[in-house]
Amino acid sequence: LFSQMFIGNRKIALQPNIVQDNRLSIRYKSDTVYSDWFTVNNRTQFKQFTYGYDLPCVNTFLQEKTNKNELIAIPLRTNNRKERWQNDVVLQRGGNKEYRLLVISNCRGFSRPINDIELFGYSVDNLGKGSEVNEPIVVDLQQKSNKGSSLNVYPNPTDNILSISFDGFEDEQNVEAVDNDVVLLDILGRTVKKFQIRANETISVDTKDLTEGLYFVQVKGFYSTSNQPIIIKR
Repeated sequence: LFSQMFIGNRKIALQPNIVQDNRLSIRYKSDTVYSDWFTVNNRTQFKQFTYGYDLPCVNTFLQEKTNKNELIAIPLRTNNRKERWQNDVVLQRGGNKEYRLLVISNCRGFSRPINDIELFGYSVDNLGKGSEVNEPIVVDLQQKSNKGSSLNVYPNPTDNILSISFDGFEDEQNVEAVDNDVVLLDILGRTVKKFQIRANETISVDTKDLTEGLYFVQVKGFYSTSNQPIIIKR
């Protein structure tokens, strides 16, 4: 179950499957909930609240208004213990462009957005505990997966060795001798691997001990953070 989403302190209206975008191809799409368009600046906070079981068939994505073919995955934290979760995400370097959120369900049945939702007596204001990590997930909207970006991961999907190529951050100069922290996060935001990388370096990571699913590679610098989603197949 999802409650109302927030961008900053503003509620974002959600509507079910009323837009048919022929340019947007989503495999096995059954139910999609769209938000209103909103502006993302250099640092915009996004919150969503969830309750219930782990839902691998539900995903949240960000879509840019002038490039609807590209979807940016937003990590979703929930679990199998019926706990209420608050998901905190920082959208970074949005360039004051317009984006919207898509909640895409491949589950059987139908999605139903409900205004002013209350779950077992919990209103949207007090629903959820904080995430289990000390800081929110950062999604850098300027980092693209194409060649030439500062962070590249390949092959993607992978079933064995993952290569991580890092060219450094544009706003951080003369740091080739500095080790940057790299973490591999699962879909719940938990760290499953941790290592270091320098600018203009490529490292290899063995993924054979990880289960199939969606993960995120995150590189942290002095001032910037870069994320790339990866899929591990078995």
